[in-house]
Amino acid sequence: MDTVPEVANIPDALRTRLRGAGDDLEIGLSSWERLFGTARGAKPGWLRLGPPENGVAFTAAGIAALVGLAAEQEAVAAAIVEAVARAMPRIGDVLGLVEGDESVSLPEPAEIGAALAPVRVQVHDPGAGAGPALVGLAFGCSWDPEHGLGILLRRTEVLGVDTAEAVLARAVAEAAAHGRHAFFLSSHPDDEGGEGDEG
Repeated sequence: MDTVPEVANIPDALRTRLRGAGDDLEIGLSSWERLFGTARGAKPGWLRLGPPENGVAFTAAGIAALVGLAAEQEAVAAAIVEAVARAMPRIGDVLGLVEGDESVSLPEPAEIGAALAPVRVQVHDPGAGAGPALVGLAFGCSWDPEHGLGILLRRTEVLGVDTAEAVLARAVAEAAAHGRHAFFLSSHPDDEGGEGDEG
């Protein structure tokens, strides 16, 4: 697929940020070229959106979420770095890393942006009347190349930090939209009751 699908309700401001990439689409977030690192084989600032025929990205809520992501890309990037920085002291515990493990090097706060390589965005439309669509962002990261790092957003608010796979999953997004999913790393670690609880 070489072109953006002809979906009548995609505003021009979003359409110009989309491009075909094989059977998938990609969305360009130009400021992310300088704010984040780049995954091997990926073009800086471009994230895979997935195949257009799934339709989720092009519902009214999905389009609004993507337009908002593009319009607020620098604010979203700052929120992501801040959330990961707040969660970073606990990442080792969660991943089972042990003190003195030389094979894993967690970045310092100033290095977090460069250490994250955005690779995919997934729109989760909760359905009519259920509020704004959520956006799952998958990043490659050096400290966990197998699972990567995932961020789930509601507009510019980071709901939590998880694995890349988790934030791309519809079931996780649906639970998070209703406040039922406890991310393994809350973006608000001061809220001690949230981690590991289902309620």
